[in-house]
Amino acid sequence: MKNERISISDAEWKVMRTLWTNPNITSQQLINLLSLSTNWKAATIKTLLGRLVKKNFVVATKSGSKYTYMTTIKESETIREVGEEFLAHICRKQVGKTIVDWIQRSELSFNDIEEIQQALTEKKADAVEEVMCHCEPGQCHCCKWS
Repeated sequence: MKNERISISDAEWKVMRTLWTNPNITSQQLINLLSLSTNWKAATIKTLLGRLVKKNFVVATKSGSKYTYMTTIKESETIREVGEEFLAHICRKQVGKTIVDWIQRSELSFNDIEEIQQALTEKKADAVEEVMCHCEPGQCHCCKWS
């Protein structure tokens, strides 16, 4: 998946999360699971599956008279790539503030907080005095452009 943009709609995320949790699931099993949390019709779910197959995020394998579905991308890699893509779209000087905002808005366990603190301790060894802006003229407020 490297160098390919991961573009997944909100509805496709629901399908992907279900597939990550339930690999090699049939469309009927997927429909049954998604009907517990959505009001989607079977045709809607099959359309979403078709889109994900077309995007090469999901593979369909014929098993007898049924198809089973499995993701071709890992959940952790997808989350990391989507996060990196988002951060690449904002001014580098805003990344730290954005991460702090995410932490403040998230429900975290004591273990999560320990891991974050450990990561920050390790990151401190590579910290710079000031993060440099990478924006083009007119894209941010941190730099004065002539």
